[in-house]
Amino acid sequence: MNASTTSTIPRRRWSTAEKIEILQAHAQRRESQTQFCRTRGVSVQTLHYWLRQRRPGRGGFVEIKPLGAAAKVSAASVAALVVIELADGLTIRVPAGCDVQWVVEFIGALRCGV
Repeated sequence: MNASTTSTIPRRRWSTAEKIEILQAHAQRRESQTQFCRTRGVSVQTLHYWLRQRRPGRGGFVEIKPLGAAAKVSAASVAALVVIELADGLTIRVPAGCDVQWVVEFIGALRCGV
């Protein structure tokens, strides 16, 4: 194995709240972008990716709530999916019998971002 292409450092998982906090701090930073990233433990490439995701029309970061107990569906209805195709090409597949309010909130979250 080539040591330059492999890493033993585990990949960091950032929560939506952490990403938003870092991006807000980045908007108010006084140090260089490299120094900013170094002090927060995030790579410059990752920061650039997050910044691209926050551009208008990209949706941003969205916290998705899991289906609650009220949205439980039977195994038979899980096999039957409802396909929702929106005008902009977004396609969502949900189990037949899924809680409609959750689907509406889910689509709203995708549209608005955080």
